[in-house]
Amino acid sequence: MGDSILASMAQENLAEDPLLVPLHRDEEGRPVLGGIPLVCRVLRGGMEAVYYGVHPRLDAEVAVRVLPLSLAKGDPGLPARLADLARLAQEVEDEHVVRILEFDKEAGLHFIVMEYIAGDSTGVMLRRLMTSGRSTLPELDALSCITSATRGLAAAH
Repeated sequence: MGDSILASMAQENLAEDPLLVPLHRDEEGRPVLGGIPLVCRVLRGGMEAVYYGVHPRLDAEVAVRVLPLSLAKGDPGLPARLADLARLAQEVEDEHVVRILEFDKEAGLHFIVMEYIAGDSTGVMLRRLMTSGRSTLPELDALSCITSATRGLAAAH
């Protein structure tokens, strides 16, 4: 599992990723968090980073969302709020909501393990559209994005 995804993702050396420095490495040199070897970063946001891995016990592709230690130290209540959100999201079962598999802390890093959804986020799709010189999303694509988001919100609500 994961070979087709890995072939389409840009491989990067996570040895230099400052967020992952405190983690131990597997025999292939990949950082391991929660028993999951992290293969590549798929997203870096202002508050966290998301990594792709294959959960060895579940044999499932996963996304691992990692909260930097500096943010947890800067806002001591943030990890508890993140844990609350993870618990609430775990109760929602809907095809329009990413499933939460686990929430934990290791080596000072708080992390959430989620199902991996291949493809671009709506934000990435919109940024690509804007950089290509187009200023509007085709109507059917816009309706699909809005409908999916609304269904996910309704399920969570």
